[in-house]
Order: sequence, then C-alpha cells, then structure tokens
Amino acid sequence: MFLVVFGGKAVFLKPLTEIDRQTAVLKERLDKLQQDWRAFFTAEDFLKQTGKRSLGAKPDQTASRTGEMLAEAINKTGLAQTEFSLVPAGTRRLRGGSEIGWTVQGEGPLTKIVDLLFLLEKSPPLHRLDNLSLTPSEKSGRVRVRFRYLTLVLEPTPDTPFLGQTNLLASNSEDRPKYQVILTRNFLQPYVAPPPNPAPPAVATASAVIGPDNFRIVSLTEWDGKPEIHVRDAAQNRLQRLKPGDTMAGGAVVRIDYRPMPLPGRGGLLSYSRVILKIGNEYWAIERGQTYADKYRLKPDQLPPNLVPATPVETSHAHPP
Repeated sequence: MFLVVFGGKAVFLKPLTEIDRQTAVLKERLDKLQQDWRAFFTAEDFLKQTGKRSLGAKPDQTASRTGEMLAEAINKTGLAQTEFSLVPAGTRRLRGGSEIGWTVQGEGPLTKIVDLLFLLEKSPPLHRLDNLSLTPSEKSGRVRVRFRYLTLVLEPTPDTPFLGQTNLLASNSEDRPKYQVILTRNFLQPYVAPPPNPAPPAVATASAVIGPDNFRIVSLTEWDGKPEIHVRDAAQNRLQRLKPGDTMAGGAVVRIDYRPMPLPGRGGLLSYSRVILKIGNEYWAIERGQTYADKYRLKPDQLPPNLVPATPVETSHAHPP
C-alpha cells in the first residue's frame, strides 16, 4: 500500500508541480514584458515632446537655424555683432541622433554678457551651453566670453512640428533677478570682505613701526565707470578706499591701468592691473597684490598711450627719497 501511495504521488503530482513552475516563469516573463511596454510608451511620449523643441529635421537645417538664433540673441541684448564671432563646431554622431554645435566668442559689458547667457539658457530649443569661459578684457568695464552652444537632431526624426522662428528666443524673465548677484561686484577681481565695525584707533608703540610694507593693494575695480582702489592697512587691520586724485605712497593717484604687462622681477609673468602714481614729474606704478614698498618707476614705453611724461624719465628703478 505504501509503495502504491508514494508511487502514485510521484506519477501524478510531479507533472502538476512542473506545470506550476512553468506557469510562474511565464507570469514573470509577462510582467517584464508589460513593464517594458510601459517604459517604451513613456519614452515614446518623451521623445515626441522633445522633438517639438528641435530646430530642424536635418543637421544642415538645424545648423543654419541655430546660427540665425545666436545672431538674433546677440542683437537682442544690445551687443555689437562686429565684436562677436560665430564658428560652426561641426556635427558629432551620437546614438539616436547628431549633435550640432557653434563656438561663440566676443566681448562686451558684463551686464549685457549676462543678459545674453540668460537668454540662451532659457531659450526653448533643445540645447546645452558648454565650456563657458569669462575673462577680463583689455578695455575697462568689459569682459570676454567664450562658450559652445550645442543642440540635437533626433534620428529617426519625430513626426511633430518644429519650433517656429518667432519662438526661438521666447523666455520668461522671472528668473533674471537671480543672475543679478553676478553683477553686484566685479567677480573677476579677488573678493574683498566688507570692513568690520569701526574699532578704536590703535595706540602707537615703540615696537609698532608703520612702513610701506604695511600697505598692500588688494583690489583695483571700477563701479559704474568710477575707478576704486582698495588698500589693506596691516598695522591697523582696516581697508582704505581711494580714487584718482587721492594721495597714496608719496604721490597722487593718476589712474588704474588694466593693460597686461610683465610683472617686475617675476621672470616674464604677466600682471593685468596696476595703479599709476605721479611723484613730481615722474610716473610710478604699484601692481595689484603688491605693497607700497614694491612701487617702481615707469619708463616712457611703459606709459599708457594718453599719458605722456612732462619731463624725460630716467631708467633707474631707485625709489625717490
């Protein structure tokens, strides 16, 4: 009887167990197929929405429309076309599409450069701004900008209408005040902390000797076209703000010079800003980051074009008495 019972179980129950196992495997496969279908339709909807932000169906069409849009953005922000260059960056093949790029470089006032970047960042077309670079210009109050504007041509091309030319630069200006923090100070110059609360004047002692090494130029900036010089007084731990016409380091401040020039005694390194002083009939200079003790006499060929010495200047670099 035991042999009959266990033999019957082996004969009848084993096929049923195998059927249950196969049913579970098929159900798992069916669930995975349903998940894949849902993901497919979700991706298809996303692709259709993304395709509506395309600039064209072919790379050459997209490249031409992108160039027109960039030129229009430069004009719209009040920048001069003659000070900008637009160079096609070519086409790069990607999986599912092609990347179209333009290299943009030029210069202008910082406020308008920020307006241009904001306008392009908020523009509706599918895009990315890459390799953004901002550097000081040789002209006062201006900066140089360089970046790449990249967009896509999807393959296969979605069967959806593309953006109209009038919608390429449509943007919402509600976020523009967030960019204003860039303009609150000259971020291309080292940060200068606000002066602390006024402290009582320090009592001079025999051991406290105040010399030219105590005064260091920490910033040379322009605010609304007005030059400003920030000098750190290490002896009294305070910041002085000077402007052209003020007395400084034994002379009168003439101007701030932003021409790139070799840094004295630094083996060919360049300095991009300095303050020019007039002591008697001679012109002297102090580079940003240096102290009053580092001032040096300017030769005639080192003077700015519109600054001519009243009398011939000696070539000696000795400090005046």
